[in-house]
Amino acid sequence: IQRMWFDIFALPTDHATSVKSGVLRLFRKHITSPNPAERYTVKVYLAILDKLGNEDGRLVDSIQTSSSGWLSLNVSECLQFWMQNPTENVGLYVTVTPVAASEEVLPQNVGIVGLDGADEEQPFIVALYENPEKNNTQFHVTDILKRLPRSTSDNPRGIFEKPQSGGQSSSTCGLKSLYVNFTDMGWQDWIVAPPGLDVSYCTGECNFPLSNAENPTAHAVVQTLVHTKFPDKMPKACCAPLKFGSLSVIYLQDDKSTVLKTYNNILVEQCGCL
Repeated sequence: IQRMWFDIFALPTDHATSVKSGVLRLFRKHITSPNPAERYTVKVYLAILDKLGNEDGRLVDSIQTSSSGWLSLNVSECLQFWMQNPTENVGLYVTVTPVAASEEVLPQNVGIVGLDGADEEQPFIVALYENPEKNNTQFHVTDILKRLPRSTSDNPRGIFEKPQSGGQSSSTCGLKSLYVNFTDMGWQDWIVAPPGLDVSYCTGECNFPLSNAENPTAHAVVQTLVHTKFPDKMPKACCAPLKFGSLSVIYLQDDKSTVLKTYNNILVEQCGCL
């Protein structure tokens, strides 16, 4: 378990202001061991104190990931609570558990970057909040102030064992496969091999909150936040190719000679929200 505190003093504390959305961004480096393809469940909890001063945690979001890059977790509930109760900000918790196991692991052991990482990889929160009385909407990006590790032995009552949130919608941005036979295209007379092509394409929505599975860019995160407030002025982020692959083709020239040629950037291998 890792606890994180964020600087919320720049956020407004008047009761008229409300949080429209908040996203915690964590960067996960590529790891080579022990199993780089293993899937992990990353959960974020709002740390709260009960009337007796005992600490408890409330699950606010969770994702599953096996890839490196930026992770996005919805922490709107945390920001709203801190704005309404600024003196009760005791941070949040991040836990990481292998999907195939039940024992938590340290986030840094699976590549999640903390304060010891490069500046551009450190955790941060992007917040979008509005004040109807002032008729305005503002952004705020807050950097992490302090992060302290906590072992699972500090949690003997298992207070963070809460149900996992629901799965991702099938309509979210992703890669869809479509195989095209060259005979159906009428190209069999000049293409010798391969017999067809998997013309995978990107399809789906980029809705808030963007998850790690959608491979969102930083711009897509901001654009999605703005869209939640001004849908008529700012469109949603677009689902588009992020990574391409090559394809080798054997074909006949006009003189019936055979040519082997490799076409770069012809196959879509990964999609994301841009």
